[in-house]
Amino acid sequence: IKPGLRSMNTLGFSDEIQKYLEKFATSPEFDVLKFAEMTKGQSLTVLSGYIFSRDDLLAALGIDQTTLALFMKNVQDGYQANPYHNSTHATDVLQTVYSVLRGNKVDELCHTSDLDNTSLVVSAAIHDLDHNGKNNLFHVNMRTPLAIRYNDKSVLENHHIAKAFEYMADTAMNIFEN
Repeated sequence: IKPGLRSMNTLGFSDEIQKYLEKFATSPEFDVLKFAEMTKGQSLTVLSGYIFSRDDLLAALGIDQTTLALFMKNVQDGYQANPYHNSTHATDVLQTVYSVLRGNKVDELCHTSDLDNTSLVVSAAIHDLDHNGKNNLFHVNMRTPLAIRYNDKSVLENHHIAKAFEYMADTAMNIFEN
C-alpha cells in the first residue's frame, strides 16, 4: 500500500466532475484527456468510484467504500507512465466498457447481474495494470523475468491480473472478500 492511502477521501469529487460524469459517463462524447485533467490525473479512481456508486454495486456486493477507494487508488498508481498503456488509457477502456454496458443497454439485453457488471468494470480498470510499454513478443524474445515467470504464455496478461491479485491480498484492498 502506498503511504497515506488508508485515509483517502472516498468519492469526494467536485460538482463539476459530478455533472460531467452524469452527462458523459455512458456517452461516446466522453473526452478522456479532458477528464484526466479535470481529475488531476486521478481519472481511473474517480470514474470507477462514480460507476460503483451510480450502479449501487457497493451495497449489492457488500463492498466497503473505503476498500474500493483504496484498491482503485492503488490500481491508478500501479499504471506506469508510458505513452499508451497508462492510467488514462485504462480510464478510456473503462468508460467505453461502461458506455456499451449501460449506454447501449447491453446489461438489460443480456440480463447481467451486479457481479457480472462489477467483473466487467474491474477487468476494464486493471486490464493493463503495471504495463511497461513492451509487448509479449519482446518479453519472450528478450527472456525477461516476466516471460520466465509466466513461462512465455500471455506474459503481460498474467502479470496484469497477478498485480491486481497482489493488491487484493491485502485485506484493506480486497474488494471481493464478501
